[in-house]
Amino acid sequence: MKPKLSVCMVTYNHEKYIKQAIESVLTQKTKFDYELIIGEDYSTDDTRRILSQYQIRNPNRIRIIFNNKNLGPAENFVRTFNACKGTYIALLEGDDYWINSSKLQKQVDLLDSNLRYSMCFHTAQAFYEINPKKKYFIPSQNRESGEYFVEDILAYNFIASCSAMYRNIYFKKLPDWFKLFAIGDWPLHTLYAMHGSIGYIDEVMAKYRIHSDSRYSSRTRIANYLDIIKTQKRLDRCLRYKYHKIIHKVICENCYLLYQEYVKINDYTTAEKVLGKTILKFVPQKSIRDKFHSLLSNKTFLSKHKKHV
Repeated sequence: MKPKLSVCMVTYNHEKYIKQAIESVLTQKTKFDYELIIGEDYSTDDTRRILSQYQIRNPNRIRIIFNNKNLGPAENFVRTFNACKGTYIALLEGDDYWINSSKLQKQVDLLDSNLRYSMCFHTAQAFYEINPKKKYFIPSQNRESGEYFVEDILAYNFIASCSAMYRNIYFKKLPDWFKLFAIGDWPLHTLYAMHGSIGYIDEVMAKYRIHSDSRYSSRTRIANYLDIIKTQKRLDRCLRYKYHKIIHKVICENCYLLYQEYVKINDYTTAEKVLGKTILKFVPQKSIRDKFHSLLSNKTFLSKHKKHV
């Protein structure tokens, strides 16, 4: 029988965290049946053994996909997500966890009662493992419970993956091009938001862990901005430029942030190239573009601008 909900969990070398993630799923109090589908991406630590023990103890609840080689984050996620058969799909990575035992019930109730919602999310608290006092909220605490749209999520990714729940009726499987994305949650939110609006519960019900082995925490801001720009350019093509104006605004904003980072490290040559390309693409007036290019060729201008970055 088809479960009401599937929890999609992906993991790789999460031996220190995976028990907490799984326990936060198994302790959920619901009025419906749900399954936990785990994509294990050929870990080199003790993750596989831990998962096997949980599967033995919970054979009717947990199904594990053991990859026979490392597929990488994107392909592992797509494979696991496509294996989910529930009416709804909730996400939780193996190093995050839920902190409210009614989380799934609250989100399912919201989707059941609002058929126009293609997905919903709630607030999550991000924290740094090396300094638990350092934390912030996703989204920031200036949003109210309510409804959001594809234009909103395209402009800014304000949804933590550990808070997302999707209505599983729009795709038999994720499109093949989804495997190409380095950042997977933002395009996924966008895909679902194209089919309906987004519901939001203003309540902290999950924790997003930032640690040394996190996919992005150990990377520089430059690397992250480059990833966002690459992701948005690819998403624009995959969506056949339907939201071209919004996506290009996001690309422009991140190009400017990238430019600032290069100025901070005195890499004026790359800073000039980044901002020059941005101006060329996004400023329509040739006279203004020419003026900026003249300024950018002046290293004194760039050096002075560093003081304001």
